[in-house]
Amino acid sequence: MLSARIPGFQVLKIFVRNEICSYYRYFGLPHIFFTFNPSLAHSPIFQVMFSNKTVDLSERFPVMPVGCERTLILAQDPVATADFFEFSFRALFHFLLGWDFNLGCSVADGGIFGFICAFYGTSEFTERGLLHGHFLIWLEGGLNPLAIHDCLCALTKYQSHFFEFFEQIIHHHLPDTEDVIDPKFEPCVQCPLCLPDVHAPLEVMEQWEAIYITEIKRCGEVLQHHRCHPVCHKYGNDNCCHFLFLHEIVEASLFDPETNSVVLMCCDANVNYFNPYILVFCRHNHDIKCILSS
Repeated sequence: MLSARIPGFQVLKIFVRNEICSYYRYFGLPHIFFTFNPSLAHSPIFQVMFSNKTVDLSERFPVMPVGCERTLILAQDPVATADFFEFSFRALFHFLLGWDFNLGCSVADGGIFGFICAFYGTSEFTERGLLHGHFLIWLEGGLNPLAIHDCLCALTKYQSHFFEFFEQIIHHHLPDTEDVIDPKFEPCVQCPLCLPDVHAPLEVMEQWEAIYITEIKRCGEVLQHHRCHPVCHKYGNDNCCHFLFLHEIVEASLFDPETNSVVLMCCDANVNYFNPYILVFCRHNHDIKCILSS
């Protein structure tokens, strides 16, 4: 049916839902829900893809056109915006999540989530006309929720390792540093940090780690710290936030056997769930959740 390939049609939504259900039959239920929101209007990479030769990607802080000019460029070439989204998504999954698109599996060393056995993604336009994507991710060796709940109930060591893993890849708070964030700081227009050589001296690695933690703080305050805007009150949410802020403070991750709820640690009610590597090296807002609760 042609309508199953036309964006926005209800038939396409049903087609996507059926495809996801077929993944359930083969891989079981997914473990992570990830929302990918690349910032096209502010990205120096997009400027280069648009043939702006004045932007030098070898610079940590490339000289960028002013904001209104960047927005006009974005509106002039919708094909370039789609190409940039495709480039960003594939670069993220290959270099950070360790996915080999040619072989259809994780690379030998895996990625920041370990090894991925499958993922399914859809893209949509925001009300600002920008593309973003929603992804379901299946982890290699991951169990279905029922088996995980049984293990969390019966095995203390399993529960400790389980929460240790997810607390490493999903953060809900920013580093407790004394950095003062410049109100004009725009992490999206900057190129990410350069990684040190793996054989660099310990002193160099420690210096880089300190800079990395500062970057998490600076980028997180701008990109992941929630501040309510009119979009938060759409769909009839006049007196509350559509995105469920403020979040409930949870001092330690826990599993509730009565409701089979997996609740991760939350130390800041205004910070959206994020991964520090994706935050610092992609430099855009994103959302990541463990979806193993009942």
